[in-house]
Amino acid sequence: MFRRSEAKRVKQLRAMEQIALQRQSGIFSDDEALLAPDIWEPWFPGRFFAHGQVIKNNGQLFRVMPPNGVTSELHQPPSADTLAIYRPIQNGASGTPENPIPFVFGMDVLAGLYYLYEDTAWRAIGDMIPCVWPPGTPGVWQWEKIERNEA
Repeated sequence: MFRRSEAKRVKQLRAMEQIALQRQSGIFSDDEALLAPDIWEPWFPGRFFAHGQVIKNNGQLFRVMPPNGVTSELHQPPSADTLAIYRPIQNGASGTPENPIPFVFGMDVLAGLYYLYEDTAWRAIGDMIPCVWPPGTPGVWQWEKIERNEA
């Protein structure tokens, strides 16, 4: 017969197993991943990460992009140079003028949504997936600066 504390422990272990399975299969949405940013496995070299898996590097969450996953290498950490491998997960903001999404280099930017970059609001005129041109980059037509009285 289980004591109450043992039954509770078994229930917690089963819940943790379920979370681990979900994490490995990458079925969490970006918004779900952002609800508990501290639970995600940190990136480090020499580790296999499955397609869709959420990982953490320098406080930023990333999703693994290659269909067959990737074995991480020291010279290829999640960064601006590895967007085909690791895509940053953006803040869960709604992308409205009142709640713009903080811009992160390499994030997926969608036309019609609003983004915040260096304390300035910008509207995306075109999709940029992934976005390697920060708002205000000269010659990039996909960004429209929003004046404070417009937002």
